[in-house]
Amino acid sequence: MLLMWNKIYFATKALDAGEGDLHQVMHIQADDIVLNAWIKVITACPANATVDLGYGTVQNYWGNGLALDAVGHAATILTGTAAIETHNLPNKNQLEIDVVIDGAAFNDHVMISPNDEAASDLVLAGHVSWANRVTIRVLNLTEGTSYLPGDLNAQIIVNKAPLAAKPLVFSSSDTIDIKATTDTADVNISSGVIEVYALVARVR
Repeated sequence: MLLMWNKIYFATKALDAGEGDLHQVMHIQADDIVLNAWIKVITACPANATVDLGYGTVQNYWGNGLALDAVGHAATILTGTAAIETHNLPNKNQLEIDVVIDGAAFNDHVMISPNDEAASDLVLAGHVSWANRVTIRVLNLTEGTSYLPGDLNAQIIVNKAPLAAKPLVFSSSDTIDIKATTDTADVNISSGVIEVYALVARVR
């Protein structure tokens, strides 16, 4: 088992977000199994700077639009809550609300979980509709108007790396890359320091 890592100084290796600049961070050999990869921010990058963390044809395999403007591990799971007024929602009708989730980006996966058992006949779904914004849709499948007492409280989970749950086997050599994105804003990354890590199983 190998823990591979590399440190990137953006002052000497700037990335243009508008151009989708990509930097090859580390080399992966054929037959390597990458169990996970992640980013730790050592010195904060410019506000709203984001990157994808991936490889070859799947540039966001381990992270989609990861924020680099705060020190610490770049978050791949974001959470939030919403209070949804559903008690006057007629049957076979739906409503939508928007919730601010800082760091949410297009292509993130969204899960909505109601905290009320009485909501079992309501269908909840969510998606990232804009940078930092999740739209929740509630559909009433009951035979009548929804009469929940008070608001429906829901937990929101935004997964920025859903593919990372599965170890990745490389059939040929490749590289782990970071790619500057415009998920939050068109911000060039010309300062800051990050470390990229990969946990690799290598059988030789």
